[in-house]
Amino acid sequence: MISIAICDDDNDFRLLLRDAVYKMIESHGEQAVIEDFSDGQTCLSQLGSRKFNILFLDIEMPGMDGFSMAGKMQKSYPNIVLIFVSSHESLVFQSYEYDTFWFMRKSALITDLKKAIDKYFARIVYNELYYVVNAQKVYYKDILYIECNGHLITIKTADRTYSMCGSLKKLEEELTPYQFIRVHKSFLVNMKQINVIHNDKIILTDNSSVLLSKSRRAEVRKLYFRGGA
Repeated sequence: MISIAICDDDNDFRLLLRDAVYKMIESHGEQAVIEDFSDGQTCLSQLGSRKFNILFLDIEMPGMDGFSMAGKMQKSYPNIVLIFVSSHESLVFQSYEYDTFWFMRKSALITDLKKAIDKYFARIVYNELYYVVNAQKVYYKDILYIECNGHLITIKTADRTYSMCGSLKKLEEELTPYQFIRVHKSFLVNMKQINVIHNDKIILTDNSSVLLSKSRRAEVRKLYFRGGA
């Protein structure tokens, strides 16, 4: 069961979105419980007690707008999947300032909703995937980067380092569908763990860094800012 909140001051659109979300979730073999709100303040006050998985948040609302609400909720509710909804496509750039899962255009409701829901279910699958290293499970989502030195492969997570013999090329082939990218001849990086991209290095979420080769810089930036391979 997936718990969903819709926050939009347009009653007609809320009903339209609610119906579309129900159908889209059911197409993935799941059920949804949906609660809708007409203003940001009321919605924000309910986030702690309702335990929503997904929030569809309109940006332009009277009183507390979507961006203001997103700013207030990010630290307290980081696990809620935030999907902005707007009639103005130009606001997509400002939405990048927040931990936005998706930006949905009201003018392309069904198309954008399908992409958002498909991505959400792909994330659920991704969170369960793991690699076995020396009989230990290393979840893809926890990997920061993989380094190759000859035939020695080092897999780095935030709290552990795993070593094994292997081929970085083979790992690249296996992990590329899950948003891992070759950033240097010796490094494969989890794009979900990238914090900042500089000209010659990448800063990861634990503040460690890996080398970024000049020949791969443009492709890495393109894939990262597009949201994955």
